[in-house]
Amino acid sequence: MPSSSPRPKIAYHRPSIDTREAALATSALATAGGFGPYLLQVEAELRRRTGAAGVLGMSSATHGLESILWALGIGPGDEVIVPAYGFPSTAACVLRQRGRIIFADCLPDDPQIDPASVAARMTARTKAVIVIHYGGLPADLDRLLAATTSRGIALVEDAAHSIDASFRGRALGTFGRAGVLSFHASKNLSCGEGGALLSNDLDLLRRVDQFRHMGTDRGAMLRGEASSYTWRSEGTSFLPSELAMAVLVAQLERGERVRARRVQVFARYSEALRGLPGLVLPTVPPGASHNGHIFHVVLPSGAMREKLQGHLANLGIEATRHYQSLDRTPMGSTLDAGGKGENPHAEALAERLLRLPIHAELSDSEVDFVCDSVRRFFR
Repeated sequence: MPSSSPRPKIAYHRPSIDTREAALATSALATAGGFGPYLLQVEAELRRRTGAAGVLGMSSATHGLESILWALGIGPGDEVIVPAYGFPSTAACVLRQRGRIIFADCLPDDPQIDPASVAARMTARTKAVIVIHYGGLPADLDRLLAATTSRGIALVEDAAHSIDASFRGRALGTFGRAGVLSFHASKNLSCGEGGALLSNDLDLLRRVDQFRHMGTDRGAMLRGEASSYTWRSEGTSFLPSELAMAVLVAQLERGERVRARRVQVFARYSEALRGLPGLVLPTVPPGASHNGHIFHVVLPSGAMREKLQGHLANLGIEATRHYQSLDRTPMGSTLDAGGKGENPHAEALAERLLRLPIHAELSDSEVDFVCDSVRRFFR
C-alpha cells in the first residue's frame, strides 16, 4: 500500500555544502582584513576558469555593476539601456551614477533581452548597454556586440547567473567591456553574499581595483607592485570578506560536479515536459554550454501560472515566479526613464513565467515527481 505520510517538500533551491566550507571558514577567521590569501586564490581560479585578463573579487555582483559604471565614467545625462525584464540591481546601478535608464524589452516568451529593442532605443546619449544572461544561457551576443561596437557603446554583462557557462568556448561575462558573476545564496556556487568582476580591459580593472580600495592604490601595494599607497580617486569599500572567500574556495572546488548535475536536471525536465500544450520551455542556443542555473516554463496566461504554482505547492513542490517588468514597479514608474510602458513581452513574461526546482542535490525521483505533477496538471 502507498504510504500515507506526507511527501517531503521539494525545495526550489538548496546549496551544495559539506564540511570543507566549515574548515576553510574556521581558518579564515584567523585572518584580519578584507584582502588575503583566500581572495587571491578565488581571483586566480576565476581567471583560469573564465580566461579573463583580470578578475576582481567584490562584495556582491551589484557592487561590481556599480564599479563598472563608475569606471566607464557614466554621469548625469548619459543613457544606459537595461533589460525591462531583470533584477533591480541592473537598473539601480545606473541611478547611483545619476545616469538615465532606458528600458528595453525581452524577446517573446523568452527572458533574454531583444537586440532589436536595444537598437531601437539607442541615441547619441547612449553610453552603455547592460545585458542579463538569463539562467546561464547567453543573450544574443552577436547582434548585441555588432550594435554596440559600431557605435562605440560599452556592453556590460550581468552574468550573475552564469558561473561556468560559456558561448562558443568563451566564458559569459568576458565578451563586453566588463561583466559580473554572483555568488549570492541563490546561485549555483555560493558564499552567502559575494561577486566577481571580469574584464579584458586592463585600465578599467586598475580603476575598479582603486575604487574598491577606497580610492587608493592599496591593492597594488598588497600585491607587491608598490611599496606604499595613497588616495588617488573616488572610492568605497567593495572588497569581499576573507570569510566569504574561504567558503567560495570550497564551492569552486566542487563547481564542475554542481554544474554537471544541474545540467542533467535541466535536460530531464526538457525531455519530460516537451510537447505539453501551450507550455514554452527554455531553449539552449547553438554554441552555448550552460550551467543549469534556472529551468523556467512559460504558461499561456497569468491565471494558468497561478493555478500551476498552487497545484505544485499542494504537492509539496516549491515553484517560484521571477522578475517583474522593472518599468512597471513602484520605483520604476517614478523614473524619468525611456522605454516605459513599451515592453509588452516583459510585462507578459512577468505574469506567465514559473521556475521549477533545480539544484545539484535533487534526485532523479524528485525531478520525475515534479514532471509527473506538471503533466497531471495539464491532463
